[in-house]
Amino acid sequence: MKWGLVVAGVGGMLYCGIMMAVGRRNRSAFAADGAAGIPWVLAGLTCGAVAAVVVGAILPG
Repeated sequence: MKWGLVVAGVGGMLYCGIMMAVGRRNRSAFAADGAAGIPWVLAGLTCGAVAAVVVGAILPG
């Protein structure tokens, strides 16, 4: 599941970047939405990484 989260995170970052690039031309709200999505993607990746560490510490082996 951790690798699925990483793949989804990379996809989310690419999507935000595409939104920012497309929104650069006369669609400033679209670009702003893409930029606003980046912290959410990073927060999701961080939560997943913390969960993986916690589960690894609790479960043996």
